[in-house]
Formats: sequence, structure tokens, C-alpha cells
Amino acid sequence: MRVKDSDVLLSLVRSPPTEYPSLKILAARAGVSDKTMGKILKGNRLGEFRVCLNYPLLRIFTILVYCESSRPVPEEEFKDLPFVEEVYIPDSFKNEYYIKAKVPKYSRIFSVLKHFRQSLDMDYFVTSIAYEYAYDNLMPQDSKYFEVERVRLGEKDWRILASLNENVLKKLSRVSEETGIPTQTVSYRLNKLKEQNVILGYPLLPDIRAMEKAGLRTYIYLARRWDPLDFGEEVINISMHRFHAGYNLGGIAIARSSAVLKKGLRGSDKAVVYKLKGVIRGNWIEGVLDERFKGS
Repeated sequence: MRVKDSDVLLSLVRSPPTEYPSLKILAARAGVSDKTMGKILKGNRLGEFRVCLNYPLLRIFTILVYCESSRPVPEEEFKDLPFVEEVYIPDSFKNEYYIKAKVPKYSRIFSVLKHFRQSLDMDYFVTSIAYEYAYDNLMPQDSKYFEVERVRLGEKDWRILASLNENVLKKLSRVSEETGIPTQTVSYRLNKLKEQNVILGYPLLPDIRAMEKAGLRTYIYLARRWDPLDFGEEVINISMHRFHAGYNLGGIAIARSSAVLKKGLRGSDKAVVYKLKGVIRGNWIEGVLDERFKGS
């Protein structure tokens, strides 16, 4: 991995784009030429960009589930599950996974969990980390702790978001082809969602192998604490979520060692840190689309 690649990767992780990430916007954000950024993107050397939504505004619930299987679970099986956002695979565990999912109704949480258990044939299934409105580190401060007026999205909005969530860097004309919605309408609706504070940005989920070549490691951390969390400059906290019951904080962070991360978690009632060897992405928005508009 070139040093320039790692510099670009870290720049985009530390300062994710808040506008639709065109080549020019990403290049300017990372401080490189359009040509250099084009080569990096073409080689898929960074990771995947995601759509970061304002979940409290949409009343979307996040659940984080620890599960253990008697067999290795193929990536496709996780991707086939509805509502799955990401699956974290710890480096030191065998057939153990953390599933992060987004559920559009409080009443659906337990039926979704039951479906996960039956579909994956899990021997052991614990939801010690419970549900609560989740927030990402991009969310404005005033919406983290206070109730906000709900925004209801139409079917076209969710179809556009589902298409983008598969690959944020695809051209809007491709989104138009996949959704059957005119390109001009796609652009208008994305701008509208930005104005409504529904779309908060387009953070990068770094490729774990690329990070390791840069001398960095990716971790999932869970903690129970009430004091503010401050990792300092040595840790890049790329996402954080608050939960109710069990561990009340969890997230993904990048650091040179677990010791640095654990130092930042001192003072917690309890905390665990797991090095990740893989992250599987799902398209939870497809599940919401089916739930709300296709009668599932």
C-alpha cells in the first residue's frame, strides 16, 4: 500500500464528506489531484462509503446482537437477512459475530431477532445490547439528546437511498436506471433530504486490510459508562452508538493497538475491545422498503 493511499484514507475517515461524494469533492477533501483520487477509487483501495442518515429523525431503531454459530456462516447468508446494516467478525473468535441492524418499528425488534436466530441456526443468541435511537458521530449536537419532529420519507426516497447504499460512488444516472426515477428527480430528492437534515454525510467504512498495511487496526468496542468518551488524537472513532441496557456505548474505532483504545475506555463500569478481521455490509434500507411499501 502506498503511503499516499494511507494518507488519503485517514483524511477521509477523519473528515468524511457531507456532500454527495463526487470525484472532485473527495479529491479536495483528501488534498490530492483528481487524477490521483481516480486511480485510488478505481483500484478500490480505500473501503466503502456509506449513507449516514439521521436515525432519530426517521425513528429508526438500532440493535446490536452477539451470536455464536456451530458453523461458519457464509457472507451471503448475512446479506440475505432483512434490516442488517453490518456484521462484525472478531479476529480471535471462531464462528462468533456481532450483527448491527436497523429496524423501522419498535414492535418489530423481537420478531426480527427471532428471524435472525432461525435463519442462521444459531446455538447461542444474546441481545445484551438493547435498542435505542442510535446516533453517528456526524449527527448535529442538538439532535443527539432531544426529541425532534419526525420526517416521513416516501417510497421514491427509500428506493434512492437503497440504491445508493449499495455503492455511494455510483453515478446518479445509474441510480436513475436502477430505480426508474429520472436523474433530475434523484438529484432534487437527495438535495431535499440534505436540507431536511435526513442525510448527514457519506462516511467511509475503511477496508481492514488497507488499514493494516498502514500500521493501523480496526476494532469494535463496547462499554458501560456515564462520563463523556474521549479517545484523544491517537484513536479515530469512526462511529459511535448509544444503547439502552447492558453496554450503553458501542462503536467502531481505528488505532495502532488495542492498548490505546482501552486507555480511552478507562473509568467505564465495564468495557470490551475486539480486533476485527472482517466487516460484512448489508442493505438494511431494502428491509425498510419492503416493510413499508411492499407489505412484508
